Amino acid sequence: MGAERLDDTGWDRLRAALDAGDPHDEVADCWEAKKRVRAVFKTGDPDQAATRLDDAISWCEAPEAAPELHRLAHTLTRWQTEIHTSIATGAHNGRTEAANAKIKDVKRSARGFQNFANYRLRTLLATGQKPGHTQPVTKIRTRHPRSDAQSR
Repeated sequence: MGAERLDDTGWDRLRAALDAGDPHDEVADCWEAKKRVRAVFKTGDPDQAATRLDDAISWCEAPEAAPELHRLAHTLTRWQTEIHTSIATGAHNGRTEAANAKIKDVKRSARGFQNFANYRLRTLLATGQKPGHTQPVTKIRTRHPRSDAQSR
């Protein structure tokens, strides 16, 4: 949960949990890193986002930081250009990610569809599309593969 959404009771619970279960402040450091990365995306100003991103990378690169945070700093550094572009343009792939998550939910609940047309229909219905208004499915295979038993 974001720090801005915690009330006094939430802060007390968080501090108590960290005091009880995080003696070396590893989780607290990761939570702080998460706050700093979130701050990058919460601003619409590219210059301020760049400053916040540099701050997040510096926090994660600190010598006393955990190895996970060093890896996060490396990832943020590698993706700096893409992060800046995303903030400057406002472009994101949220719809694609949401559609993929919905498709995975359908697949998980299907327990192994044998019929692709049924799987496609359930996916379309789950995503709120009208099955009759979509492109026809292109056949991938033109024939069924032969098994070793059939070829003998």
